[in-house]
Amino acid sequence: MNKTLLCVTAVLFSSVMVGCASQPEQTGASTNKEIEAELAEWRKLKPGVQRLVAIEGELKGLLATLETITDDEPTAQLAVAESSHNVQTQVLTPVHFEEKKFPATAPVQMAAAPAIKTAVSDEALTAEHNSIPVTEQNSDPQSLIAAESETESVSFSLQLASVTKEEAVDPTWVQLKKRHPEVLGQLDFHSEQVLVANRTYYRVKAGRFDSYNEAKQSCKLLMSSGASCIVNKG
Repeated sequence: MNKTLLCVTAVLFSSVMVGCASQPEQTGASTNKEIEAELAEWRKLKPGVQRLVAIEGELKGLLATLETITDDEPTAQLAVAESSHNVQTQVLTPVHFEEKKFPATAPVQMAAAPAIKTAVSDEALTAEHNSIPVTEQNSDPQSLIAAESETESVSFSLQLASVTKEEAVDPTWVQLKKRHPEVLGQLDFHSEQVLVANRTYYRVKAGRFDSYNEAKQSCKLLMSSGASCIVNKG
């Protein structure tokens, strides 16, 4: 009985010793597997991390470029504003007529008509603009006033355009009347044929006024709406 008990005790002791000895080996194997798994995961993530580092450098470069553009933008806007202001000043500069009154007792002589400018092409008259350019220069306002004082029967009209073809007169008037009905709708239309430097011109004219000042007021009103206008006789 005692021998049997001793044998059983010995077997149990040996089993305990073997179990204790195998446990550290199992723990070490498990730790190695975990490390290998983490290394494998790191190898998979490494290219993405490297790409993120590269993207960070690119973003810093873009931010620096944007800061440079932002610093230069106020200067560019100021230059554009100054340029726009200059253009508007040139376009919107009003035209003023100088009028001088002459004493009734002083002798007045007719001033010579100035040279006449070259006419524009018919294409310019039909182009989509707010006003049609006048190609002939107006007579001196002083001479017109003088003519009015000398001859009571002289009338004045508004010259709106000058064309080189007679068939272009009516379409030009229709186009101008549509653009400025508030002024031209109340005036009659007529044309005048003149010969300048061996070339025939057809003046598109509107209205007949008894005085130069009355014609000038209507001309200013028409110019304020964007049309071209000069005052001359006839």
